Amino acid sequence: MPTEDHRTPEDSRGTQQKPGTEGFIKEVGRGVGQNLLRETGTTIKWAVCGAVVGAVVLGGLGFWKFGAVGLGVGAIIGAVVGGATGGWVYLSA
Repeated sequence: MPTEDHRTPEDSRGTQQKPGTEGFIKEVGRGVGQNLLRETGTTIKWAVCGAVVGAVVLGGLGFWKFGAVGLGVGAIIGAVVGGATGGWVYLSA
């Protein structure tokens, strides 16, 4: 006659998960994710604004000093530097 394993809830109580733990972890994770998304979006907005300002300023200076080639080079360099500076300014504030 085969022996059957009759487990009762009391036998495996140590391996059972507490009922509210999973919901709490999901709720905290969702809150952290939403805040991270909002923070990332704001940082990107600051970086884009900095890139536009940098491109206009350095592009204008490049055009004034070196013509059309200076405009292109200045705008590219200004966009990179301005974007990095805009993101940094927001994150350091």
